[in-house]
Amino acid sequence: MEILARSRLATLIAPAALDCLKRLLAGAELVTIIERIAVCRDSTDDKFLDLAIHGHADIIVPGDADLIVLNPFRGIPIVTPATFVQGVMP
Repeated sequence: MEILARSRLATLIAPAALDCLKRLLAGAELVTIIERIAVCRDSTDDKFLDLAIHGHADIIVPGDADLIVLNPFRGIPIVTPATFVQGVMP
């Protein structure tokens, strides 16, 4: 938030967007990664599995087939955004 408040950026970001970000950050939780996961066929997606496992996620909702093919991962369902919005859970 400190960076976004800098004068050269402040004029580029709508106040409503900043308010939304502040609300999002207020509900955010710091997750400590104690074990790195390396299972995804696209290794750049492993970080999302790290966060889900160590953050005790109930569900993973990616828009990425490389993660969806792992459904479920360590007991965490992985569903498409469309499935999530429809409320059709495995």
